[in-house]
Amino acid sequence: MVTASHNPKEYHGLKIFDKSGGSLSYDKGLREVEGIVGGIPAPAEVPSVSFPEKDSLEQYLDFVVTAAQAEKPRGRVVVDASNGSGGREFSRLAQRLGVAATVLNGAPDGSFPNHDPNPLKEESRRQVSAAVKAEGADFGVVLDGDGDRILFVDEKGQSIENYFLCSLIAEELLAGSPGGAVVYDLISSRVLPENITRAGGRAVMSKVGYTFLYDLMVSEKALFGGETSGHVYFKVTDRYYTESAAYALVLLLRLVSRRGVTLSSLVDPMRVRYVQSPEINVEVADKEAAMGKVKEAYAAGKLSTLDGISLEFPDFWFNLRPSNTEPLLRLRLEARSRAVAEVRTAEICALIGTA
Repeated sequence: MVTASHNPKEYHGLKIFDKSGGSLSYDKGLREVEGIVGGIPAPAEVPSVSFPEKDSLEQYLDFVVTAAQAEKPRGRVVVDASNGSGGREFSRLAQRLGVAATVLNGAPDGSFPNHDPNPLKEESRRQVSAAVKAEGADFGVVLDGDGDRILFVDEKGQSIENYFLCSLIAEELLAGSPGGAVVYDLISSRVLPENITRAGGRAVMSKVGYTFLYDLMVSEKALFGGETSGHVYFKVTDRYYTESAAYALVLLLRLVSRRGVTLSSLVDPMRVRYVQSPEINVEVADKEAAMGKVKEAYAAGKLSTLDGISLEFPDFWFNLRPSNTEPLLRLRLEARSRAVAEVRTAEICALIGTA
């Protein structure tokens, strides 16, 4: 797949998939592919080659509409395609479902003239939030450049963190498959695993990253998986899994339509259960030494080394993990009160800064 995902316009790249449908990571052979490609000399000229084109959009929408809905949903939505590849897909999906939809920035444009294609950035959600409120829509979504990541806003234009959205989807899927597994990344709010368990499911924690979560879904035969970054994955058959933002949109339309309530009324109780600090990136010369210092200072907590270090206490938890590409440590913290969150975040940042 030719894509640079949510990266700015100066980036480009390839995503390679293996026979299971998962992305080929360094642990699964990408390092070997990189070595092979690196040993191939650049050609003196690039030959002109024609490739067959196949448009499979309608077949894909057949799958989404059939697999993700039991009845025709109602409602009005706003979709911001971020001038990426998803505009046509989501416009046709709305038509197929018979729901009223406004598509913003639907024309593909690699210069991304309206906003950054990363939906995690606050400025990337301003247009959709304003349109939802202006049109009285039930909710809105913003996609990334290649249309696989999806972030939701409620009818008030408020952003919904993906772990809250995943909680709603998990509850919806578990109602039909009690006891099923749901995979989530370890920087998600603890609201998510709590709600999965409460809904009769089995919560399975994953390292951060697409390939880790997808592979764990397959090995656990999970119903669903979600990342904090906005990726969502679904079990379609006993042997087939897919990542699909469109699938998530249909499920949420179905949920809101059937329950007859506002999206904010479903999300607000989750928003106030804990206080989440935004991810903090701290530049550190010696990442291992800094992590060791923090680990020693918080030795009384329950330790996990699944991805970096995670430490859990009665009134807060945090994860500190190194970036694979930059001299950064990434800190994620959640607490039972804002005061605890602020104090503990400041403590940890001070430790890292003096490492």
